[in-house]
Amino acid sequence: MSYPAYPEYKDSAVEQVGSVPSHWTLCKIKHMLSFLGSGGTPDTEDDKCWADNGNGYPWVAISDMSERSYVDETFSRITEHGLKSKNLELWPWGTLVFSMYASLGHVAELRCCAAINQALLALKPEKNVCQRYLKYWFEFIKPTLIESARSNTQNNLNAYLVRNISCLRPPYHEQYKVAQFLDHETARIDALIEEQQRLIELLKEKRQAVISHAVTKGLDPDVPMKDSGVEWLGEVPAEWVVSKLGYYFAEPPCYGVLVPDFDPDGVPMLRITDMENEYIDGTGLTTISPGLSRQYSRTIVQVGDVVLSLVGTIGKAIEVSQRLEGVNLSRAIARLQLKPDVLPRYVCWIFQSGAFSHFTDLVCRGTAQRVLNVSSLVSFRFTFPSYNEQVAISAFLDLETARIDALMEEAELVISLLQERRSALISAAVTGKIDVRDWTPPASSTEPEHEGEGAVT
Repeated sequence: MSYPAYPEYKDSAVEQVGSVPSHWTLCKIKHMLSFLGSGGTPDTEDDKCWADNGNGYPWVAISDMSERSYVDETFSRITEHGLKSKNLELWPWGTLVFSMYASLGHVAELRCCAAINQALLALKPEKNVCQRYLKYWFEFIKPTLIESARSNTQNNLNAYLVRNISCLRPPYHEQYKVAQFLDHETARIDALIEEQQRLIELLKEKRQAVISHAVTKGLDPDVPMKDSGVEWLGEVPAEWVVSKLGYYFAEPPCYGVLVPDFDPDGVPMLRITDMENEYIDGTGLTTISPGLSRQYSRTIVQVGDVVLSLVGTIGKAIEVSQRLEGVNLSRAIARLQLKPDVLPRYVCWIFQSGAFSHFTDLVCRGTAQRVLNVSSLVSFRFTFPSYNEQVAISAFLDLETARIDALMEEAELVISLLQERRSALISAAVTGKIDVRDWTPPASSTEPEHEGEGAVT
């Protein structure tokens, strides 16, 4: 859809803004605020409390914002004594909260009366400023703010820099129309993005279900079944063998390098962060000294091995090809050497099944960071078909998961295009590249209520 332009423009003298409507003015953010204030953290834990106990006042941290456009509840609260100890203010409904550190440049609206921590700024628009317009301006300027922060040695912003951000100031009624237009259009785009995100989640569930069924039930729906006697398996094909996974290892599994020395000219070392793509090779990996690699020679991988992540993100598995032969492993990854009658690719599929996920949930419960011990891994009971069936199942899953993965990639692309469209609309509207003064929401839409707006005719 195309939108009209303003009849007359002038140069803003700001590179990322370009030409703007001739009657719009350029000012600093501080001239659009009645107040800008920072937050703080109480000196003692006694001055904080959990939100679910109903005591104290909401206390906003960056984690409460979570890329949302508003904050109506917080994980923690602050006591009356905590407020006084740091001389903190309670900010009213409608105040904008700006993050200076993590999620840098994100702005959310307070929909509760709350205090803020030291990583945030409270921005209270003055009477002649539409709060929602200002929020969209911050969204437009966010990439520039992030770039500005990178030039700072601490990679963050501060109150002085925020106060002096340039901002376009249309007449109030035009600010309101811009905000009204963007509220409607971004909500429509956000709904489409959520649809694609739900589709991706459904496809992920479908993917695991296909894998789980194939490696526990096989490909023949008419094959006789038997009770496996294992909680996470249920019934399995009658001719399949149910056994501990350790039975199929040619050598006991072992962890990788305990403390890497990061020799830039040394031997490549695989880490969990490198395992996003199963087709990786040894180039571009972190390296360790040859001496340290020899010390951990038992985890230098060979073709046909399987490597498995055991810490944090458990269950990432890759079959070692010639591209990875000779690479060593970090301590969070195990090397699995298999017997000849086990197909490495099939074992990788086992680790992606719901049965393995259920098993790891049982044995890794109650730990701050999930860790799968080798002793638990070797005791994992699963079912194995003949070698030929392993080959057939693996080939089937290669095709089926590739099809599902392609659908997920399409959905990710749609999300990316929608996000680009959203950013482009915000940019065009807040810089006056499109004239929305005569825009009206469709009759079927309902305008959201916004409190805390200063209205000026």
